[in-house]
Amino acid sequence: AMGSNIAYCASKAAVDNLTKSLARALAPKIRVVSVSPGVVDTDFIKGRDESWRDEQASRTPLGRLGTPDDVAEAVLAAAAQLRFATGVIIPVDGGRPLA
Repeated sequence: AMGSNIAYCASKAAVDNLTKSLARALAPKIRVVSVSPGVVDTDFIKGRDESWRDEQASRTPLGRLGTPDDVAEAVLAAAAQLRFATGVIIPVDGGRPLA
C-alpha cells in the first residue's frame, strides 16, 4: 500500500505560493517563474513497477512520462523567452489535468 502524500502535496503548494510571493516582493528587478513537473521518469520513479508507470503515462494526453530533458527545456525556455512574466507556474505534465 502507498503511504500518505500529504507532505508532497503541501510542498508543491508551498512552492507555488512562494513563487507568487517572491515575484511580488522582488519585482521589478527580478522575475520569478517556477516549473511544476508532473510524473518524470527519474531514478525515483524507476523503483515503481512497470504497470504503475504505464498507468501514469496513460493518464496524460501525451501518453508518456516526462523526462528530465522535458523539465530542463521548460526552465531554459522560461529563462530565455518569458521576459514579461513573473509569478507564473509552468506545468510540465503532459497535459495530465486535461485527461
